[in-house]
Amino acid sequence: MKPFRSFRPVCAIILSAGAFSQVAPSPAAAAAAEIWTASSGLTTIHFNTDIMSSMGLSLAEVVESRGIESAPQAQLPAMEGPGWQFRFEGSDLRFPVDRGRVRWSEDWTGSLNHVGQFAFRTVDDGQLFYVEDFIVQPADHASIGPRFEVTDSYGLPVFEMVDGYLGFYSEDSSLQGVTFDLTLSSEFAQRMGSTRLAGRTVGTVALRAHAQWLHGDSPELLTRPAVGDTCLNRDIALGALNRIEYWNRSGSYPNGVLALSMATTSCNLGECDVEWEAPMAVDHPGILMSLYRIDTAGVLEQIGISETKHAFFALSGNQCGDCPEPSDGTYLAVGCSDTYSVSANADRNYLAPRDEWLAYTASWDCFASHFTNGNPDCERVHGGSGHGPIDHRLQVSEAELADTSAAYFYEASYLVRGDIDKSNNIGWQPTSFERDGNDYLFDGETTVDVNIGPLLETWGDVHEWVSFEDDGSVLVATKVIEPAVGQVRLEYAILNFDADRQIFKVSIPVGSANLSSIGFNDPNLNVLDDWSAVVNEGKITWTTTNNPLSFGQMFNFRYSFPGEAEDGQIEVSTVMGGAETKLVNSKVPSTASSAPGTPLSLQLGHTPNPLSNISTIRFELPNSTPASLQVFDVSGRRVRSLIDGLLPSGPQRVEWDGLDDGGLRVRSGVYYYRLQAGPQTEANSITVID
Repeated sequence: MKPFRSFRPVCAIILSAGAFSQVAPSPAAAAAAEIWTASSGLTTIHFNTDIMSSMGLSLAEVVESRGIESAPQAQLPAMEGPGWQFRFEGSDLRFPVDRGRVRWSEDWTGSLNHVGQFAFRTVDDGQLFYVEDFIVQPADHASIGPRFEVTDSYGLPVFEMVDGYLGFYSEDSSLQGVTFDLTLSSEFAQRMGSTRLAGRTVGTVALRAHAQWLHGDSPELLTRPAVGDTCLNRDIALGALNRIEYWNRSGSYPNGVLALSMATTSCNLGECDVEWEAPMAVDHPGILMSLYRIDTAGVLEQIGISETKHAFFALSGNQCGDCPEPSDGTYLAVGCSDTYSVSANADRNYLAPRDEWLAYTASWDCFASHFTNGNPDCERVHGGSGHGPIDHRLQVSEAELADTSAAYFYEASYLVRGDIDKSNNIGWQPTSFERDGNDYLFDGETTVDVNIGPLLETWGDVHEWVSFEDDGSVLVATKVIEPAVGQVRLEYAILNFDADRQIFKVSIPVGSANLSSIGFNDPNLNVLDDWSAVVNEGKITWTTTNNPLSFGQMFNFRYSFPGEAEDGQIEVSTVMGGAETKLVNSKVPSTASSAPGTPLSLQLGHTPNPLSNISTIRFELPNSTPASLQVFDVSGRRVRSLIDGLLPSGPQRVEWDGLDDGGLRVRSGVYYYRLQAGPQTEANSITVID
């Protein structure tokens, strides 16, 4: 039985069409609003030159107007990467403050008039497009969060600033914002001759402005109730998946690995304010991101995952309703929403390994963590510097995106300490994409139809939730596929939802069925740690010693056989924190499926070693079977496919000439080749020298 209550009826109410329009404040809130103006300060733009290059753009020129001394001291966390600074003064931006908290509404008027310029160059034709003395002004007051339009000095639209954080600080009378996605306007994209660039994120924006009170009531600042652990109804839900975007890459098409990110919105549906503190404070949520694919055969695979995004500042948005008591950012107030931009969820300053979290309690400890560089304390010394372009982010191999006829989906989930209803912490959206060289344009806009719950709940013929004692749950789904007459393929997908006791063994009764096309899939990029399968005593058993199924991951297990499938049970075993085996309702080969197969005995080897010209790889097959022989580099990236098809029984020999799939000579170093034949997998290392 599924251990969670369904969130869908609640979501249908909260995420109605009205939830995306501006909610009028209550009379009390309206009366309490103050109007402030921001006339001077500093805006920092972090242009993502890597992603711009993939789009066919370059940053040709930047003329800053530095004025650090004229800006308030930063209160919000710094963003990743170098930035360019632009001063504004003599501006007339007006904004409302409600009991000491900034509120997004139609009362935002005026603009911030900046000094400085920058220019984009289109790579194809070398044209320059200058933006001089740009203007930032409020736009689309009906949006679910702050949204600004950026125009040039002639009033022509250039960018939009979306999905950022805004905070008002009474101590120094300042308005501050951070992690706004800087997206290209449709008008600017058209001027550059490429409408497909409209809406693409090209950077991140932060601003710091001096503020002055103009008029309105000046009530006491909002006092947060001290709920502590006495409130038992903490409930954070995923409110929306706003966008998914290509952010960076390692390597070139078709052998690259992409880094993706998405914008996420959460809603506080409970009765308690929920802590949203800085990463070195232990009371803050985490965000996990995933990418899935369903191929034309109907097979669902998780093809990419991120590490954990540490959530460090909460907005007081209106997506959940009126947001009656906005916060100062250190907690998500009851009834309020919080959006993390694509930039924020891609910021490596606040992404860290998943295994530092306990999923069942959604807790994290700063001691000797990633942010301390492993030092035995809680002093933050490590940020985004020194990282590669895809590190910690949602990673997916381009090979996994090669199937243009497949369907793709993105998913996010929140880790929230003490949350009473984890079933609404997770949700998914469909997406599609277009590729242009090294650039990918993903489609995934904000809608009211966010699908609450794991994507795996919608797939397969049999589903069962399994809970472990004093720990979390896993979801097991099975799908029966008939690829040919008289041939059945069984697909098993197991999602570790929040169990800290990781899965290390899966065993399925198969009787005397003649198995073929035995396979395994996980979302990481290292094929050398794939689980091995053994057929023995009427069972097929997959095991691992170094790649257990940990929380937030989904693994696939599969095989084919002649015959029919019937109801049965499979075994799922944990290891970490106490071994436990659960029987799970599923599909297995029927007792009528017979004709036992012969266990394989491979004798894998090669000569000569090292390889300077050609090496011969040898192995032996006791019977005819589908086989795959592939070569990988030390990072686990495939460089050459040598065999992929049916082989006869008997001794086999295959030559590798040191070339990759593109016909280019690989670099000197250590490589691995892996043979998968029927239920058995073996691997060996080989050294290549010039």
